[in-house]
Amino acid sequence: MKGRKLLVIGAGFGGLSAAALLAQDGFQVTILEKNEQAGGRARVWRKDGFVFDMGPSWYLMPEVFEKYFALFDKNTQDYYKLIRLDPSYRVFFGMDKTVDVPAQREEIDRLFDELTPGGSVKLREYLAVAQYQYEIAMQEFMYREYKTIFDFLNWKVITKGTRLKIFESYDKFARRYFEDADIRKILEYTVVFLGGSPNNTPGLYSIMSHVDFDLGVWYPCGGIGQLVHAFTRLAAEQGVEILLNQGVKSYNG
Repeated sequence: MKGRKLLVIGAGFGGLSAAALLAQDGFQVTILEKNEQAGGRARVWRKDGFVFDMGPSWYLMPEVFEKYFALFDKNTQDYYKLIRLDPSYRVFFGMDKTVDVPAQREEIDRLFDELTPGGSVKLREYLAVAQYQYEIAMQEFMYREYKTIFDFLNWKVITKGTRLKIFESYDKFARRYFEDADIRKILEYTVVFLGGSPNNTPGLYSIMSHVDFDLGVWYPCGGIGQLVHAFTRLAAEQGVEILLNQGVKSYNG
């Protein structure tokens, strides 16, 4: 199959990364992108000398990006510089109440003690479970290939998968540790990125608390557009051709 020509539709992160990997395997890859720039939802808008991120504005799980660039014997520092945000973000509970979530765990512990008695102890217990879930998800599920139903039927998936709170809502899981509604909002806000609710989203997504509090919230200098530029440059280095403004007319049959 090597040397065959392939088309990839869309120059978002998924299209760019898939195209680069296919080109590395020897395919002749062309990406067709309908917009004037690559990036998909991570496009940028330039106006009067300013640059605005149109989609994501945080950089999470840096190890995943490092793992991807390492597939090409590269590292992220070859393409962009990261800074860790401190505070990580600000939570608004209304017009008169905000909470800044700090980057350092010691400061996060103090914050939770201020929000509720014994909050830091409960947080450590909660995050220990979240970290366990994250590590299992990354080690056993994330980088596996699932080609048939039988790929799901192995002993590790069956035994460890049941401990990932898949059948329990996120809110019910968080309530085991925190009755305070504001604290649960700090922990559960990430489900809005999924278009879901803590009441109907699996407790597995508590792993995002580990991502937030332990792995940190980051930002590439120059904006998320620098990340798009990095993926585009890496794909081009593998020989991928990227064609922009390639609109496709819809067909309604």
